[in-house]
Amino acid sequence: MKRFLLFLFSILFLISVYKDLSTGIEINKEENFEVPSINEENPSFSVVKIKIMPGDTFISIMDNINEQNIQNFDQMIADFKSLNPNSDPYQLQVETFYYFPLYK
Repeated sequence: MKRFLLFLFSILFLISVYKDLSTGIEINKEENFEVPSINEENPSFSVVKIKIMPGDTFISIMDNINEQNIQNFDQMIADFKSLNPNSDPYQLQVETFYYFPLYK
């Protein structure tokens, strides 16, 4: 009987470890950011808060929100980094909100 319980406990433990390693724990990374006061310094764009979905890239989002007003790519990267100082525009996280410049 003890062997059976030990065997059952071992199997349940291994299943638990497998599930933890394969799915992990969902961490809510929603942070309370204040919109930077970039509009006072540079009135050439406004700020839009967008949630990243699977398949979204920095370029695709910038093309969608700035259909007519395509700016210099380096300037778009600099503006994004000023709005999101701890974020890399080349590695956007899915299900995370970022601020994007909406050019006038």
